[in-house]
Amino acid sequence: MEKLLKDRINLTIENYRNAKEDLRNDGDLINHFASLVFTHYEKEIPFEKVKEIRKYIKATSSRVSPFRGDMLYILSLLIAIEEGNENKIIDDIYEIMDVLKFQGFNECDYLVLTSFVIAKYGHNKDKNKTCTKSFLSLLTNKRAFFPNAPFLIYILFSLLIANVKYLIASLTSPNL
Repeated sequence: MEKLLKDRINLTIENYRNAKEDLRNDGDLINHFASLVFTHYEKEIPFEKVKEIRKYIKATSSRVSPFRGDMLYILSLLIAIEEGNENKIIDDIYEIMDVLKFQGFNECDYLVLTSFVIAKYGHNKDKNKTCTKSFLSLLTNKRAFFPNAPFLIYILFSLLIANVKYLIASLTSPNL
């Protein structure tokens, strides 16, 4: 246990130092976020992959979209964790975002993050059924518990909720 803890701490420190150098324009909170998330998955941050994802998102979204700014940095880090076709995940996020806007949700940073969670965990599911207000009310209600929480804490909490829901669903449903 002591070795595991020491290895994780060292990886967190190394990831943060590398993020501070290679992603210096992201800001300190984003660098901390990157180091913690990638340490959780026991990975080093793939900086080239992150930069490619950012280029693709910038090329496929407008300058005033919620996919820009801090959300671009956060989303590119979360997508870089995934193994596989990152462009397909991004296209799924765009498609889910359109469905959510059609359902009446306001276009914002939180909706981008919600679209990411649905794209990640809701693959092979009917997007129109998944993207209903009743199904997504959990994410919007959790913000009420932490109204003054920093944006990154809300993101981490939302992803934790999604991971727990996915784990419970995978344990109870063999089709997931």
